[in-house]
Amino acid sequence: MLRTALTLALVSTVLVPFPADSAVPYRLRVERNRTVLTLDGGVLEQYSAPKVATWHLSGMAAGKASWKATLRPTGSVLRHVVLTSSHGKIQIDAAWRHAVATQVIPHANRLEIVFPHRPTSPTYRKIADGVSYWEGQRWTGAGPARVRTLRVDPRRAEVRPAMAAPGKQGRMSLEPVRRIADRHHAIAAINGTFFSPATYEPLGLLVIDGKLVSSQLYNRSAFYLLKDGRSLVSNANLMVQVTTPSGEILTPHSVNQPATHHQLTLYSDHFGFKSATWPDPSRWEVALSPLGSIVNMGSGNLSIPRGGVVLSAQGNARAKLMQALSPGSQSVVTVGLEKSGENVAHVIGGGPTLISKGKVRITAVEERFRQDVALGRAPRTAVGLDDRGNLLLATVDGRQPGYSVGMTLRELARTLDELGAQEAINLDGGGSTTMAIKGEVVNQPSDGQERRISNALIVTPREIPLKN
Repeated sequence: MLRTALTLALVSTVLVPFPADSAVPYRLRVERNRTVLTLDGGVLEQYSAPKVATWHLSGMAAGKASWKATLRPTGSVLRHVVLTSSHGKIQIDAAWRHAVATQVIPHANRLEIVFPHRPTSPTYRKIADGVSYWEGQRWTGAGPARVRTLRVDPRRAEVRPAMAAPGKQGRMSLEPVRRIADRHHAIAAINGTFFSPATYEPLGLLVIDGKLVSSQLYNRSAFYLLKDGRSLVSNANLMVQVTTPSGEILTPHSVNQPATHHQLTLYSDHFGFKSATWPDPSRWEVALSPLGSIVNMGSGNLSIPRGGVVLSAQGNARAKLMQALSPGSQSVVTVGLEKSGENVAHVIGGGPTLISKGKVRITAVEERFRQDVALGRAPRTAVGLDDRGNLLLATVDGRQPGYSVGMTLRELARTLDELGAQEAINLDGGGSTTMAIKGEVVNQPSDGQERRISNALIVTPREIPLKN
């Protein structure tokens, strides 16, 4: 059955039909980024809106009218299409944004032109029990994008955040994804949340084995990994408070983040051996044991008790801390996540949200991302959840024209939607985007080599599978 349209858009097959009782001469020129089709005889009956880019053809004799139209499809791999009708000759000149592979198949009554632009359904191959891998290509308005996805059954394999090995003084440090994965005997891994290249601290919510490693920024999206194997995306607020002997509640502004003026910061032993603050007469610090008793006080750079914390107050917050806690007193430190319950095993922050409840929903504005991040094109990393409860760990290479140009957040969200994600958030990207499988990096990082990063999402086997 013949189609009665010529379509130059994101399609796999184009059919130009001719009547069976007449031969319509044609000439076709195919270049790397241009396709020119000329029909001698036949007219364009109509052409649609540029976004659809579809033109219906007829095999009857052309009229004498001559005209020219230029269509510039938005959000398409087509740069522009110029349609020219003159004295019975029709020419369709399609200029692509990148090189395309075109296969031309002449038939007795039609010309078939095949473009490999329809996204193929992913075919995953098993790499371990409960873990499978797919690699494929997607087309964007700027060129091809190479996508890789790990699909993980959380009943048979665990996905969890892991930190880079500690550096000097037990401080947070940087390490390539592959090395983090090797240390944990992981099957596979991708890079995790954003981090500071200056201080190495994660710049997003991070909870490992129920313990808070880093507080979130601007209440951005976070991916929750629960003890029973379920997962969810949430913007739940961090709940950190210190209850003094008098019942007064002190609320730190951040956890394991650089100390700032006029604020109270809490440092746990995840941060390192010491608070690493500069001793300052305007600063006051109190070190608390795991039971909440004071073990040390000073003006900065206190040692962090193992399992305990250091409270660091500067400026306007200093006097309140000094008055609330005195030697010999015992406090209660509570660190948790609002509405999380005891079922939370791990949390990794990032943002923005890409897919929510099965629909593309990008929250870059709400989560206060810069415009270059929200609208730019770059290598990407994301984590998602499909309708069967499987976890999807995805990377997209970028900044490599001809191989992979990267994606915008919207293109990334649409790709994850095609892969079946019901919930998904963006993670750190750019030169950090890395996927390692069984000790080998399988993608092509845009730096030309692995970047050293603060944390990763690793996939490890479960010794005892979870029950359904």
